Amino acid sequence: MNGPSGRGWWMGALGLFAALLVLWVAAAVRLSAAAAAPSDLMTSLRSRLTANYAPDPGGSTVRSLRLTIFQEVLQDLGMSSEAAAGQSQEMAEQMKSPVPTATARDFVGAKPFTPTPTATPVPTETPIPTATPTNTPKPRPTRTKTPEPTVPPVVPTDTPVGGVDTTDPNICCTALNPAPTGSLGVCTIDVVDLEVEDLAFSSGMDLGRIYIKYEKAGMGNWQPTNLSMTSGGFVAGPGSDWRGHFAGSFTIHGLVAGDSINVAGKVYDNVGRLDHKSAGSYTLAVDCP
Repeated sequence: MNGPSGRGWWMGALGLFAALLVLWVAAAVRLSAAAAAPSDLMTSLRSRLTANYAPDPGGSTVRSLRLTIFQEVLQDLGMSSEAAAGQSQEMAEQMKSPVPTATARDFVGAKPFTPTPTATPVPTETPIPTATPTNTPKPRPTRTKTPEPTVPPVVPTDTPVGGVDTTDPNICCTALNPAPTGSLGVCTIDVVDLEVEDLAFSSGMDLGRIYIKYEKAGMGNWQPTNLSMTSGGFVAGPGSDWRGHFAGSFTIHGLVAGDSINVAGKVYDNVGRLDHKSAGSYTLAVDCP
């Protein structure tokens, strides 16, 4: 009796399960088809307005926002009316204060570095530059060597009788003004005295060939000037020693400041013997056109 009754119970349970399974499958198929089909309800919920992406009309205003909305929100969150009112008032007061700007921090959260201000130095007045004249180099003319002039004797000397003149004349000494001490600030130099002697047996001096001359240092372009005899002659007649003094002046031309010049004397006796001797040197401090 127990065996057949147990098999009947299992068969009934299995049949019930199969029926429920069939119903579940049918419901799933039905609901899936309904979800895929268009719904009148979904259509009614859609907006009938077309999309409008044009700019908002100008002159529109923003409606005012009541601050009491904060209290309502807080009450909706479960806060009591008194607490919500106090919190809303506090938020309203905070909104009236200026909002501080955000200060950047580094990735580790350290406070940003604020440099310490330093005092700006007082600007100094820059003097106005003065115009500096440009030193334009002046062309230096090349002097052509002037041949020593041949001038007839101013004062003829006696022709010695007998004997042969074999001794060169000698320029003893020369006095110039300004003296050759370095810088020369003028272009004309006075020959105060040029003393000449020609020892016996002397034929006498060629008075037309007693010169003072100058050159630009190292150029060799001597410029001669004749000097005049102020005193002199044979000491004891023709053939004896001859002594004389000469004077004059000369002017420098064609040189500029900074040039150096050499001055020398040059004399001839009546048989063509000569003496050439330096009288000094100068450095020009002025231009001598």
